Amino acid sequence: GFLRSFCANCFEIIDYADAICPRCNAQQNTAPGNLVLKLIRALKHPLADVRKRVVFVLGEKRAAEATNALAEVADHDPDPYVAREAVIALSKIGGAPAVAALERAARHESFLVRKLAGGLQIAGADRRRAADRPVRDG
Repeated sequence: GFLRSFCANCFEIIDYADAICPRCNAQQNTAPGNLVLKLIRALKHPLADVRKRVVFVLGEKRAAEATNALAEVADHDPDPYVAREAVIALSKIGGAPAVAALERAARHESFLVRKLAGGLQIAGADRRRAADRPVRDG
């Protein structure tokens, strides 16, 4: 087929229309409502480039249900570029769990992740301070 996908179980590249993976025989659930779940599973893909693209899509979708999985990626992915992308995604999603993950990321072992997370925290604090200032009539 023209459209390609991957098995949510073994990550084999398969035809998008395949209901069962030809490699591992796992049932494929391609219903649109399960896209975020499939993307969350793909965060375990062995290729860093694939994980990075998946993290980007979850961030663009503002997929709040992926916050815990993205926090795990930010905390533990062995590729600092994937972890950095997870920090960006978490900043787009927002909410208390994402903020907690950003705070942890500011202490990440990778400078790339620490620098970005620290900058996002400063920007967020500036926005909160601006929101707390009284509005003055000119």
